Amino acid sequence: MPSKTLQLKSFRRVRRLGTLGLAICAGIAFSAVTTRARAEVSFALAWRKDARGPACVDEATLREAVERRLDRRPFVDRAGADIVIEAEENVVSRDTFRARVTERDRHGVLRGERLLEAQSCPSLRRAAALLVTLIIEPHLRGERAEGAATEPTAEPRAGTEAPQAVEPGAATEAPQAVEPRAATEAPRPVEPRAGTEAPRAPRSPSSESAPAPSLPPFFLSIGLGVGTTVGVLPSASATVFAVARLASPSSRLRLDWWGGYSLPQHLRREADVAGHFAAVEQRVRLCLGVVRVSSHELETCAGLMGGAILPTTIGIGRGQDRLRPLMGPTLAVAFEKEAGPFSGRVEVGAIYSLRQYDFSYLDQTSERKSFYSTSALLFFVTLSGVGEIR
Repeated sequence: MPSKTLQLKSFRRVRRLGTLGLAICAGIAFSAVTTRARAEVSFALAWRKDARGPACVDEATLREAVERRLDRRPFVDRAGADIVIEAEENVVSRDTFRARVTERDRHGVLRGERLLEAQSCPSLRRAAALLVTLIIEPHLRGERAEGAATEPTAEPRAGTEAPQAVEPGAATEAPQAVEPRAATEAPRPVEPRAGTEAPRAPRSPSSESAPAPSLPPFFLSIGLGVGTTVGVLPSASATVFAVARLASPSSRLRLDWWGGYSLPQHLRREADVAGHFAAVEQRVRLCLGVVRVSSHELETCAGLMGGAILPTTIGIGRGQDRLRPLMGPTLAVAFEKEAGPFSGRVEVGAIYSLRQYDFSYLDQTSERKSFYSTSALLFFVTLSGVGEIR
């Protein structure tokens, strides 16, 4: 009996030790799982654009670019995200694109804000992918404390390097990997750079300023011009123009229209024979910006010209005063200088006239004599100024 009692007590002791060991292992495993779960931060991404303007950055494409850089998928639905990254894209001018990127926690508290500015859509896309990656990467590496999600600004922690805003010119540079710093290195505050804004303190939704108004997808410019054309009237014409131009800030193509009137020229051949010749024309063209340096631009234009010669004669038989239609393709090279909403322009070009005319009359001896003849190739020089209508 005593031996059986000792065996039973030993068995119970072993069973208790085994149960305690299992409990300890389960606690360690549960602690590891919950610690990892707390370290895994989820993100939501929302990229908005001005409804009236063309979009440079597509949200789905931006997500894919960030996932390729991180080699993982950090994005979830907005309702389940710990951090929400939002952006508002606006078109500032023909060659300036801007996006304001904000980082908020699940309670809507502002953690940080950056302003991206680029001179082309591809540059803005690269800058956006780089900045979103730099915002997410420190969280995924576990280099921030667990309480960082409740802080109002994106302050750098020990052991990490705070993501910096991308300058306008930096959008074209190759992104560099973010290296973790030694844990003993003191954190450095992020200094604002040119073209960026430093993180702001949290504000209530009612106190936040409305986004800056963006420009429409097209600019309409109207103005006046003067010029001269050789080959359509007896001598070089003096022409006044009305000019209208339609341009998009995201394209180098422009559509322009010119409507002109050439002042009459007078010819007298005999005492009772005279002719007065004027002309009207309009040009519809597409112009492509070839080279742009600051506010100066070199363009090439191609399109069609349509018009008519308006003759008025004295001492000539009937039928000589009817208008003579003109039509043909036109090419030109233009140099433009911008000054705010206004621009001045000088251009030279040529028109190939599909119709040529010989204005003549019969003298008293029934001999045909000529006033003048039009040319097949017409050359012109124009000077114009336009202003944008916003």
